[in-house]
Amino acid sequence: MSTGPRPFIGLAAGIAAGLVAAAAMSAFQAQLARLPAEDDDAPAEPPASEDASPYVIGAVMGGIYGVLTEYRPEASAGFGGAYGLAAAALADPAAVLDADPEIETSEPVVWGVASHLVFGAVLEGVRWLLAGRRRT
Repeated sequence: MSTGPRPFIGLAAGIAAGLVAAAAMSAFQAQLARLPAEDDDAPAEPPASEDASPYVIGAVMGGIYGVLTEYRPEASAGFGGAYGLAAAALADPAAVLDADPEIETSEPVVWGVASHLVFGAVLEGVRWLLAGRRRT
């Protein structure tokens, strides 16, 4: 059995894991949206309609991650959490880097970071189940 990089296995496992991680992140964000707002008098906003773009982005980011971990197993540091945060900074820089000064709480920033940590952890978990753990 070869112990070298397996780019096609990494790509396939990464794409599949990215789709699952995008679904988990969407579910996590849907649950966050159900939390009561600070202003109890404000009507709850209906959830935004779901389109395919989060899943396409998740599959692309997952494919990149799958191939990357085949060549650099240390990329899975923090059980994918580091990659989830890096993905957040690349895909949605405002979620991580740019807090709106008009908003008095940091909840949106924390929720964005937490959502991408969920993405990274689920991505690594599913990739690991499909492709196996790579040794450094």
